Amino acid sequence: MKKRIASNFSQAAADYDEFALVQKKSIVTMGGLLPHNLPPGPILEIGCGTGRLSRELSTVFRNRSLIFTDMASGMIEQCRRHLTQASPPRHIWLIMDGEALAARGCALIVSSLTMQWFNDPASALEDTLAVLRDGGQILFSYIGADSCPQWRQICAELNLSCTINPLPDHQHLAARLEGKFKDIKLWSENIDIEYATVRDFFYSLKKTGAATQLRGLRLNSFEMGRLLKGWQLKLDGAPLIMTYNIQYLRAVR
Repeated sequence: MKKRIASNFSQAAADYDEFALVQKKSIVTMGGLLPHNLPPGPILEIGCGTGRLSRELSTVFRNRSLIFTDMASGMIEQCRRHLTQASPPRHIWLIMDGEALAARGCALIVSSLTMQWFNDPASALEDTLAVLRDGGQILFSYIGADSCPQWRQICAELNLSCTINPLPDHQHLAARLEGKFKDIKLWSENIDIEYATVRDFFYSLKKTGAATQLRGLRLNSFEMGRLLKGWQLKLDGAPLIMTYNIQYLRAVR
């Protein structure tokens, strides 16, 4: 499954920025949350993608070593290309699974909208303890369990399976992290993205590499046709507004 996820993101890398609208908006929030009271050490980014947040990290932490990682080689190539002109020797790019961290002694581990692809998000967060220095921090955002209510609702109305992947939730993560980290902060924001049609929404999932089905749950062609037609009829000519619940987590080792 990890190979399939990485392959789909690599194939989407060239067009990713055009279609990754929720990622673009959430990174604005992430940029404003970057901490400055950090111990010495490098900054590690998990799931750097095409480098939107990477560019912000390069500006804010211009005097630190920066390690940009992603499972998808195509994303690493795009990130490197976007940072090439301002890329000092302290920039390192690695193809790496965010659930198998190879770095040590980091001052900050940051990740934007990647953790929902982890097999076990809570365990992955616990594993960052071995990578962080004392006083080091984690800052993660992820697509939360309350996302895409419009999709869930129309599937219920049409008596169809909703094929949205399982998503992390704050309560479960907070319970796992309690007592292991200090100063745990969790909060969320809703980001609405407009799509001209229902087909455009599903097309955007494909073009951002996000169409990988983690549970093997799929609609057949007849069921998908019912979903597209029924949903579009319900919109009655209006655009589709999809709500993403973006959750943020910050904690100190």
